[in-house]
Formats: sequence, C-alpha cells, structure tokens
Amino acid sequence: MMPTELLAETLITLSVRERKELILHHASLIDVTHIADEDLHIAYKYGKIISSIAPTYFQYQIAQDKQNGSVLQLDR
Repeated sequence: MMPTELLAETLITLSVRERKELILHHASLIDVTHIADEDLHIAYKYGKIISSIAPTYFQYQIAQDKQNGSVLQLDR
C-alpha cells in the first residue's frame, strides 16, 4: 500500500524503482484540469511533487556526503 503522504524520509529508504513508483503514484493524484497541454500537465504534476520533497531530500544528501556516504549507495 502506498503512503498517503509523500515525504523525503520515505523516499530515502526505498530503491530507485520504488521511489519512481511512489512519485508517479502521488503525481497521478494531483488535479490539474486548468492545464490543457498534456506535456505541461505532466511536467506540472512532477514538478509539484519533486518541489514538495526536494529541500529535505537534498539536506539529507548533503549530510550523507559530508560523512563520506551517499544517498546513491541506498540503491538496491
């Protein structure tokens, strides 16, 4: 079952495939009826989702890099 709220902390523990699925799922829940162009419609949804988690996700990544680790190491 997909989490009802998308948090950076949730993504960090997931594989790349799981991250993608979760982001796509949450993007599909966004209502964007005011944008007629399909490409802009999709870009808006993805942008909205990514911008909601980016600050926390990047702060975590920076902290890992300072400890000689990397978020990329969590990919399974």
